[in-house]
Amino acid sequence: MAWETTKDGENEKIYYVDNDDPTKKSLVFDVDKINQKIIFYPKQGSFFLKEISLSGFCDVPEEILKSGTLRGGLLYFLNDRFATKKVLSFEISNHEKSSIKQTAKGKKVVFSFSDTETLVRKLGSIYYEAKIERGEYVDAFLYNTYPNNFLKSDVIKAARNKTRRLLKNLESDTIGQLKSSEAQRVVDYFIELVEKRSTQQKFFNLAKLKIDEISLDSVIDKIKLYISNNSVENDWSNFLIENLFVVDSKYTYAIPEINLTLGGSRRVDFGLIDSDGYLDIFEIKRPNTKIFEKTPDHGNYYWHKNAVQAIVQAEKY
Repeated sequence: MAWETTKDGENEKIYYVDNDDPTKKSLVFDVDKINQKIIFYPKQGSFFLKEISLSGFCDVPEEILKSGTLRGGLLYFLNDRFATKKVLSFEISNHEKSSIKQTAKGKKVVFSFSDTETLVRKLGSIYYEAKIERGEYVDAFLYNTYPNNFLKSDVIKAARNKTRRLLKNLESDTIGQLKSSEAQRVVDYFIELVEKRSTQQKFFNLAKLKIDEISLDSVIDKIKLYISNNSVENDWSNFLIENLFVVDSKYTYAIPEINLTLGGSRRVDFGLIDSDGYLDIFEIKRPNTKIFEKTPDHGNYYWHKNAVQAIVQAEKY
C-alpha cells in the first residue's frame, strides 16, 4: 500500500495510491488543521455515505486507517446498522456526545470519538480472543487425536482460558434474557459444579445460605402483598402450601384439604408431613384475626373468641 500527501498551507490531502498503477489514486482525507476538521472518504462501497466528518482533529486518528476504513471492522458494522436509517450525515466528534438529530431531510448522526475508541478496542479484543480460542480448539483436537505427539499442558491452558471467558461473560444484564431451557442449563451446570467440587460441602453450604436468603426475602415480599390486598383464607392456604417449606424446612410434603371423619365429615385447610413422618394440621386464619383482648379494669390480656375457636377447632381435629 502507498499513500501520497499534498499540502496547501495548513491544509492536507491524503490519497491512497494503487501499487500496481501509481496513476490511480483516490482521496481518503481532506485535512483542515486551522478549523480542526477532516473529511474522511471511506473506501468505495464500504459505507453508505460518500464521506464522514471528523471534528476536533488536526491529524488523522490511528483508529481510522488510510486505506479508507476503521480498525476492528467497525465501519462494516456502522454501515450495516445505519444504512437503512435515512441518515443524511455522519460525524465523528472529539468534543460532542453521541446523538442522532432529526431534520426535515433526514437524520444527522454524531458519534463521539470516545465511543469510537471503545468500540475499536473491544472489537480488536474480540478478534484477538477469537483467534486464540480457535487455536486452543485445534490444540485440544490434536492432543485428543495424537496424545503422544502433543502436550496435555496446552489443553489444560486452553481449559483455564475457557474458564476466564466464561466468568467474564457472566453479566447480570443477561439474566432477564435467558429462555427457560437456558436457565435450566445454568441450573444443571450449578448442580454439576456442587457435585464435582473438592470443597463440596463448604461450597454447598454457602450456596444454600444465599438461596435461602433470597427465598425468604421473596416470601416476605409476598406476605406483605397478601396483607395489603386483604387476601382471603383460601389464598393464604395456597400461599402457605407453596412456601412453608422455605419458612420451616422440616416439612417434606403437603396435603391440601384433608377430609377428617370424627363424628362427621370435616375438611381441614391442609396438613404437612415433617421429616419424621408426623402430620401437622393447619387451620388458616387471616392476619387481621384478633388473637388477644384486654380487660378494661386490670389491663390483663386473654384469648379473643376468634383465637379460642381456632384452638378448639384444631384440637378437635
